[in-house]
Amino acid sequence: MHDAAAVYITRPSKRLLGMAFLQAAHTLGQSARDNLVAIAAALEIRHGAILLHDDIVDGDTRRGGQPTAHHALAEPFGPEATSAALFTGDVLAGIAPLPILRCELPPGLRARLTEIVQRTTAEVAAGQTEQLHLDAVQDPRTVTQDAILRIHSGQFAPYLLCSLHLAAALAEHDDTFLERIAGAGIPLCQAFPPARARSRRFVG
Repeated sequence: MHDAAAVYITRPSKRLLGMAFLQAAHTLGQSARDNLVAIAAALEIRHGAILLHDDIVDGDTRRGGQPTAHHALAEPFGPEATSAALFTGDVLAGIAPLPILRCELPPGLRARLTEIVQRTTAEVAAGQTEQLHLDAVQDPRTVTQDAILRIHSGQFAPYLLCSLHLAAALAEHDDTFLERIAGAGIPLCQAFPPARARSRRFVG
């Protein structure tokens, strides 16, 4: 399980969420390298956990040129490989906040950043569940444009907004500033959904 988890957080990747955070943090005048790297690492570990679970839901066999966890664990766990992979994802999700909690920021700021990360994890899970519900609809004519846009804003938007919110919180901007970021970012994410969302039956 440890090896399978390591593959997910070290596989070839653009590291888009971590890079978005670093860029936004530098733009807002933050330069404490160790703290920035810790927060970016937390984002990427959390994202790895979500992708691991997502691979199981989608039945994917490979990610980043490597077998997905439920395939990599087939030899040691046999028919229980998928269950073992789920627990591996849980481990990654559980340790994701640790880089933030262990960095040298003030305790109150660490707590605020951790809350943003964990809240986003819940939002993404809710968005994925709503996507599953939409996929179960038998008649595409009953699906509204608002429902599709809500799916887009509930899946991709929380990822990107989390990176921007963390940078803003690190720069000690208040919740009103974070809400302004969300207000501008959600329509953008709805306009440019991730490739997986674009491939679904009711998109486009």
